[in-house]
Amino acid sequence: LGKAQLEEKCAADAIESFINAEDPSEYVMVCAESNEAEIWDELIPYLKMARKALQENLLDTELIYAFAKTNNLTEMEQFVNGPNVANIQNIGDRCFDEGLYHASKILFSSINNNSKLALCHINLEEYREAVAAATKANNVSTWKQVCFACLRAEEFRLAATCGLEVIKYPDHVDEVVAYYSDLGHFTHLVSLFEQGLGLEDAHIGIFTELGILYTKHV
Repeated sequence: LGKAQLEEKCAADAIESFINAEDPSEYVMVCAESNEAEIWDELIPYLKMARKALQENLLDTELIYAFAKTNNLTEMEQFVNGPNVANIQNIGDRCFDEGLYHASKILFSSINNNSKLALCHINLEEYREAVAAATKANNVSTWKQVCFACLRAEEFRLAATCGLEVIKYPDHVDEVVAYYSDLGHFTHLVSLFEQGLGLEDAHIGIFTELGILYTKHV
């Protein structure tokens, strides 16, 4: 009956039939049809039933996604922190791309993907937490993204914390200067490079740029 209902595109009825029969065999088709129909609330009990009989990546991954889509974040977090065979990175990316930042934050945190976690915090306007995640990630790309987000939000102290980590790299100095300049934050830009002089790995580019900034803006 469930299979016939699936073929008729009656996914919700099919799910009910499969749950009553305790039959998880058509889980691939059930997941596909449920995604198409966007019936996440109905899908969750089916996936829980299917997991009792099967250990499959798709079941666990789709269950996490269904929790995210229904904003059932407490249960999602408990599930993620328990035994599962889900592809957390994939589902985190999927949630992130759909703007489900609270869900993706939980997911990226659970696998210590601090670069993506920092971007979740930015999108949720959690700038202090974004800087903390960038510190753990410690790569120039993340530092730069968080720096520019803090700058847009006029969180100048946090922007400077990140900016100092970016201007250590000569190849990225021009981009930082351009971003501050485009937003008109010249005083903060000068201050950033003045702080940069004290960096352990200060390079000639910092001194040169500061000289140019003094000529233009001081």
